[in-house]
Amino acid sequence: MSDFYKIVTARLVSCFGSILSYIVFNIYILDITHSPVWVGILFAARTLPAIAMSPVIGFLADRFDRKKLMVFSDFILCFLIIALIFIPADFVIGYMVFLMICLGVLGSLFDVCLKAAIPVILNDKNTLKANSLLHGGINMVEAAGGLLSMFAHMIFNNYSSIFVLDGLTYLLSGIILWRLRLKTSEAQPSSDLPGGQSHVSFWGTITELKLLFVSSRFRTISLCLFLLFFDALGSASHNIGFPVFSNLLNPSEPLFYYGLIIFFWALGNIAGILLVNHCDPLKKARPENLYFFFTGLMSLGMIMIFQTHWLVIISVSAFFAGAGDGTYQTFFTTFLQQADDTLRGRLFAISETVLRTGFGLGFVAVPLVLISVPVSKMVPLFHAPTLLIVISFLIYNMRREKK
Repeated sequence: MSDFYKIVTARLVSCFGSILSYIVFNIYILDITHSPVWVGILFAARTLPAIAMSPVIGFLADRFDRKKLMVFSDFILCFLIIALIFIPADFVIGYMVFLMICLGVLGSLFDVCLKAAIPVILNDKNTLKANSLLHGGINMVEAAGGLLSMFAHMIFNNYSSIFVLDGLTYLLSGIILWRLRLKTSEAQPSSDLPGGQSHVSFWGTITELKLLFVSSRFRTISLCLFLLFFDALGSASHNIGFPVFSNLLNPSEPLFYYGLIIFFWALGNIAGILLVNHCDPLKKARPENLYFFFTGLMSLGMIMIFQTHWLVIISVSAFFAGAGDGTYQTFFTTFLQQADDTLRGRLFAISETVLRTGFGLGFVAVPLVLISVPVSKMVPLFHAPTLLIVISFLIYNMRREKK
């Protein structure tokens, strides 16, 4: 597990800078444009190109050295983020759109490679524990990033300092991974492919994926993917809603409230992961029931955040939303990792495509809806389909079990 711990360390280092810049980018673009539409545009720029590149990302993760791909992603993002501070004011908005595209594509490449490599690194042992450690660590870092952003105006003199910190975290992550010697694929990348092929056929992977689609496991996967799409659509609403809502709460210190929400959401994530790993009744429950229930809990918590100005209710709601978020992420990742290594990268790429498609559509629609609908009503509107699907599914399952 020692190599895995080093990989987790690298991921957490870059994640810290990423969550900090994620919060600051949204406040920054809102500050210089005074329009929530640009918040949606940045989210869309981070999401839509990654959707288009998902088949390529999955292909690369299955056919090439996953460690080298992760190192490449880290070093390129380090350079691009630090370069932001040297961009002339007239070109900042355009460069931020370009930066979001790179963050989306390269971030997706890193995540797909890492998730696909975990079973190989651990020899298919303790993957649930490993995923819990990874997700729990990321959420702790996100909590720290949220807490830091609450007081960013007192710690940092300007936005540039935060961008430099973010870039350096990617650099450190890349260095840690670069120094590791580890196997990230069961079959090391080679020109000698099954069936006597002498070269990699991108479209030939469709034949391999058909085997997955007809498997008994795909029914559960497709069910989760169906909900994942609507969950992502709703998640776009609260992601855009956070900076807008924070600005409404206190226009002079929006980072404080934005960071507060992220902090308690991340704490809830950690609590949810601990619950899954230490609560025996949950381990015995049907996985799809768990997935649907906790997704519904997340949506309900997110809706409640935007219904009040009371910090206690906002914090508690964010905590329960995070608890739902953390549980289904851990389950879903572990479940997909049970697929064959030759398909695992593309399977995660499919889930990334579904996730980012939902996000992308949401990031286009939400700003348009915000023009005429207040944020307190916009978020419930986009989360309603998720709750309806969850309630319908759970009622159907209860009736079926009674019969």
